[in-house]
Amino acid sequence: MIITIKANIEKSSVLRFLGYKDINKIPDAILTKVDRVLNKIPEISGNIIYDEFKFGLDVKNKKILLSERNSFCGDKIFKTLSDCNSLVIAISTLENDFKKIYEEIASGGVIYEMIIDAIGTAALNDINNRFCVKLVDEYKNRGYGLTERLAPGDNNWSLADQKTIFSVLDGNRIGVKLNEKYIMEPEKSLTMVYGIKEGKSSSLKEHNCEKCSLTSCSFRKEPQKHTLKILLNGREKSIQAKHGEKLFDVLAKNNISTTNSCGGNRTCGKCLVQVDSPISDSISDKENELLKRINASDGLRLACFINVNQDMHITLPDENEIAQIIITGKKDVEHDLKPKVKKKIVKSLLDCNQQDYLNVFLNSLEFAPAHVAYNAIKKLPELNYKNASDLSYITYEDEIIDVSDDIKNGVYGIAVDIGTTTIVAYLINLEDGKEIDVYSCLNPQKKYGADVISRINYTSQNEDGLNELHRLVISELNNIIDKLCKYNDIHPENIYDVVLVGNTTMLHLAACIPCKQIAIFPFRPAFTSSIKVKAKDLGLKSNPESYIITLPSVSSYIGADTMAAILACGMHKDKKISLLIDIGTNGEIVLGNADEMICCSTAAGPAFEGGRITFGTGGIRGAIDHIDLKKQPIYSTIGNTSPIGICGSGVTDAVAELVRYNIVDKTGKMKNQDELRGKITEDLLKKVVTYEGINAFVIDEKTRIVITQADIRELQLAKAAIFAGIQVLADKASINLEEIENVYLAGGFGNFLDLNSAFTIKLLPQEFEGKIIPIGNGAGIGAKILLSFEDALSLLNTILVKMEYIELSISPEFQEKFIKAINF
Repeated sequence: MIITIKANIEKSSVLRFLGYKDINKIPDAILTKVDRVLNKIPEISGNIIYDEFKFGLDVKNKKILLSERNSFCGDKIFKTLSDCNSLVIAISTLENDFKKIYEEIASGGVIYEMIIDAIGTAALNDINNRFCVKLVDEYKNRGYGLTERLAPGDNNWSLADQKTIFSVLDGNRIGVKLNEKYIMEPEKSLTMVYGIKEGKSSSLKEHNCEKCSLTSCSFRKEPQKHTLKILLNGREKSIQAKHGEKLFDVLAKNNISTTNSCGGNRTCGKCLVQVDSPISDSISDKENELLKRINASDGLRLACFINVNQDMHITLPDENEIAQIIITGKKDVEHDLKPKVKKKIVKSLLDCNQQDYLNVFLNSLEFAPAHVAYNAIKKLPELNYKNASDLSYITYEDEIIDVSDDIKNGVYGIAVDIGTTTIVAYLINLEDGKEIDVYSCLNPQKKYGADVISRINYTSQNEDGLNELHRLVISELNNIIDKLCKYNDIHPENIYDVVLVGNTTMLHLAACIPCKQIAIFPFRPAFTSSIKVKAKDLGLKSNPESYIITLPSVSSYIGADTMAAILACGMHKDKKISLLIDIGTNGEIVLGNADEMICCSTAAGPAFEGGRITFGTGGIRGAIDHIDLKKQPIYSTIGNTSPIGICGSGVTDAVAELVRYNIVDKTGKMKNQDELRGKITEDLLKKVVTYEGINAFVIDEKTRIVITQADIRELQLAKAAIFAGIQVLADKASINLEEIENVYLAGGFGNFLDLNSAFTIKLLPQEFEGKIIPIGNGAGIGAKILLSFEDALSLLNTILVKMEYIELSISPEFQEKFIKAINF
């Protein structure tokens, strides 16, 4: 029987047959050539001639007898086939057209010959895999199974037995011949023998399902699994991983967070893990480069580069111990104590008639509530009316959400700032407005990328992506509630109000509302108004009848965190013209006063958070946060530990110092030693070096942490976006920069920013000197105000009416000012 099978050629298979086991070590030139050849290759098919044969046995000599003159011999062959009912013998080859393809393309040189050869091998391998699956399916329907595939030349089976195969099958019918050395011509040919046995499960031992392109095959086997023991915070956790899975993905799926800013795409070099067991996965050149960049200690690897091919022991750093999170504000905000949630005491009424508990309770009140929560009604029959005990009841606006016979129970609320990187939660006593405690941690969604676009993309590209990111943040909020309640001896049911602020995307994810349109023009979110939902509906472990409320947003990229910061700085009630700036990956800017406001969002890029900087890192322990070339050492680090990289404030200081010493000119060009000799001290001159072919300045000799020309360009783009955004708003409002009387800086970067450096590099206009007021975590302050002042929401809605949003991405004025603002 002769059949023709079309090959499905996978690029990854071609690369394996070229000898590249580690995809990270493949030169770009090779990848380009492979792509070029694959694009030229037409469809490749193969022909297979095969038949089924009965056989006899020569037990003494361990032979499989096909006829008097034809037999197979050998220990492995006899052991595998002797108890079978019959054999399938086959010869496969690529169609003759492949030789013509080979000659035409391979004329380009040796490397193209190698690529063509690998393509041919990959094609034949795929065809044989498909033939194997066809046989399995065919014989299964007849109640038979197949042994593993056997072939002369493998498993100590003599190559001479190729002659026996060609004696029982006419290879000439598909264009295959056997020479005197038992080698087939053409080269891309293969002989195969399968044993057929009644009632046997088919063996696919020689078939690697993970590398097979037949992904819909019903016989596809699950890959081997490995056990990973993960040590985090002194606790060990065992998880399972499929063979070949990327460690970064395994950790993410098991809700184990790793520091990263690229979502596992092998660009940021931050997902450090300590490998405590020998592994076969070697370090690629790219991983090695990233590890050197951050001066990683021996034994540290990047999770995104490790493939799980065995059981492993892994130790992870505790991110929450090393992260520097801003939880306080620097500006006192005065407001009346007027929370939405109130506790009231009422005398229970003894009633001799048969009136229901709910009506007895309602008759004791001095007002008629609009609604009584279900869980509150459930409690009424259990309360001790017989002893005429006092009752407390909790109202949220005009609804009764809880009742209790313990009148001493406190009434609490939690204000939460859900940042892209961090989460900060404040526990507030709603009876006196005092802050009881604060808890901060890293946002567990970080494992799916450091920016909102990465997370939006995750929800679009993964079927359960939105639910997963929602689950992560709700789980972390429940963890925060547990800790705050445990530390302060409070029952979670006494938390009656939860306020959430964050950027627009973070609020969509917290509410489990699709957000993919935020990343697509015209950048339209599902909602911008405040939303209110019961805690029980989102699975939050506060009082089940408590409400979760979000502050309103302005647009897709001006979120509730910005609105909260407006409350925090008080610019909404000031006749003076003020400017609010929150500098991060996106820079949110608001200009105005009590009468009117305009705002915009600038895509500043990640440079202010250490992103895309050669030795950049976040604000963690060991990050260089300030630089002064007059001091020794010239830098300081967070936690006063050895440096591991440079965070945003450190980058700003470094570039400002280089500009001051004229090592970097006004255009951003870093000068070399020849240009600087005699103009700066010898100590500074020695720090001017070349790093990977470009000019650089050494910050730390021991770790060789440098600021490069490329880093300066990154900072120029970021600071120009902020500077131009400020100018566009000022022009739109028809005011001069000198007329702005207060400049409020919100967020972590603004909190640590050296203002002289900001002026030197023209991140901020010089006109703002003496007017700048850092307010710390303005978003958190604004959330706390909403908890304790019920009119805050209507106030925010009033501000929104006065707010005009400017979309800078379509503004010609912004583009013009951005170009001009790039220089120092």
